[in-house]
Amino acid sequence: MPARLDPLRTSDAIVETYRRYLRSLVPVRHPGIAEALDREVGTSGLLTKGPFLEATPPYAPGQHCGN
Repeated sequence: MPARLDPLRTSDAIVETYRRYLRSLVPVRHPGIAEALDREVGTSGLLTKGPFLEATPPYAPGQHCGN
């Protein structure tokens, strides 16, 4: 049986990957700024405001339009 998609786990993985990416963009040399940036990237909900995945029902089949 194929594995099922866990939307919560998938969302968490996307958020962590995005945060890891943001931390890798520019090395910050000033310790205070680096610490503040890391704290904001790690805790800010503004960076990862969702939803990332949306469950929608399939469209109802309709009449096929031929040429």
